[in-house]
Amino acid sequence: MDYEKLYKDLIDKLKNLFGHFTACYIDAGEKGSALYKDVYAQVVNRLAAIFGEVLGIKGDASVEREKHKVVINTCYGGFGLSDKAIDWMNEHGANVGQYSDYDIERHNPILVACVEALGKEAGDTFSDLSVVEIEGSRYRVDEYDGKEWVVTPDNDYGWIEI
Repeated sequence: MDYEKLYKDLIDKLKNLFGHFTACYIDAGEKGSALYKDVYAQVVNRLAAIFGEVLGIKGDASVEREKHKVVINTCYGGFGLSDKAIDWMNEHGANVGQYSDYDIERHNPILVACVEALGKEAGDTFSDLSVVEIEGSRYRVDEYDGKEWVVTPDNDYGWIEI
């Protein structure tokens, strides 16, 4: 039996099967669609690895997960926006008040564009803001004394896998 061909056929069928469900999640809007694409990629890639193990083939479906940009503070002190950044964001369609730094979603496209445009000038006196790219649609920002990093289900040290 040609296990390589069987493996490729299984992966093609998996991709096709999950592809039929896409329309259902597109109706859920942008967040539903992004979440679906992320789950789709994880499931197909994981099943490909399992089938590969069973068949004795090192394989990967190579389904790319969606990438997103997130803003974090990379120095001790804490996340904060400069007056220049607040003005920039308001000029580009955001409604950011002087003291609402903590209400802004870190993946907000206007915030990301602001930090990319202003660089070091985007952060206040106690912050150094940077844009990082993540795979998938789930993340959280962890910090120690104001210095932040992004944790996703793929890189979280707290997960135990059996």
